[in-house]
Parts: sequence; structure tokens; C-alpha cells
Amino acid sequence: MALPQIPLNSRCAGDNRRSTDGSASTRSDCSGPNRGSQARPHVTIGNSGPVHYPGETPFSTFCYDGCVWQHLTIRSGREFVKHVLPAVLKPARTLWNEIIGFIFICFAVIFGFKALRLYLDFARGAGEAASNDFVRFLVACFCTLLMLWFGVTSFLRARKISRS
Repeated sequence: MALPQIPLNSRCAGDNRRSTDGSASTRSDCSGPNRGSQARPHVTIGNSGPVHYPGETPFSTFCYDGCVWQHLTIRSGREFVKHVLPAVLKPARTLWNEIIGFIFICFAVIFGFKALRLYLDFARGAGEAASNDFVRFLVACFCTLLMLWFGVTSFLRARKISRS
């Protein structure tokens, strides 16, 4: 005579509960196939509810408490941001200042060539055209010096950031 096989999700040992309080009850019954007098099984793990498949015994999905995973995820995210973000932002700021400094120095070179061309026109000219060229020359010199100042200070700022 063969022994009866009991499936893992059987009616015995906790699946059928006498109490109607669901998962709060710890009493179980192995009284056999007559399930009419017993409450429906309410097995939940964590925050997931019972899952019922048609034609099968109801069971719950395995799920760890969602709040714990959420807290671990948030804590891990904070630690990641706290340690990795400064290590990424410092070189990014240095690179940004170097790129901006390069662009400003390129503008200074462009304005410098224009200022040189305007000075040569001023030296060749006479009369009212020469005075207009001189005003344009002064504006070009001002823009050249301003862009050169911005470029140099951007490189100095990048150096200061990289050494801090």
C-alpha cells in the first residue's frame, strides 16, 4: 500500500485555518477533504494579497515586505548620490570651465584680428573715416580684452576647482 502524496500547498499545516481572521490565525487543521466547515485560506507574505488561479488551490505570491525594499532602495540611492555625485561633478565643472575659457579665448583672438585690421585702416586713413575707424578700433580692443579676461579667469577657476 502506497502512502498518499501531499503536495507542497496542501490543505494541511496552515493552509486551512479555523479562524476567519485570515493570516492572523496560527491554528491549522488537517481534517481531510471536507473543507466546508473551515474558512478560506488567507496566506499573505508582506504586502501582497492572495493570488487565486482557476482550478487550483489559492496561494500567495512570494514577496518580501515592500516597505523594507523601498527603504533599502532609497538609502542605497542616497549613498550612491552622496559618494558618486561629487566625484563626477568636480571633473565636470573643471571641464566646463576649460571649455568656456577656450571659447572666450577664441573670441578674443577673433576680436584681436579685427582690432588689428581696424588699427591698420586708421593708420592709412585721413579725415572722418579715420575717426570712425578709431572708435571701432577702441570697441574691438575693449571686446578683445574682455574676452581675454573671461578666458583667463575661466582657466584659473578650472585650476582652482581641480586642486580643491
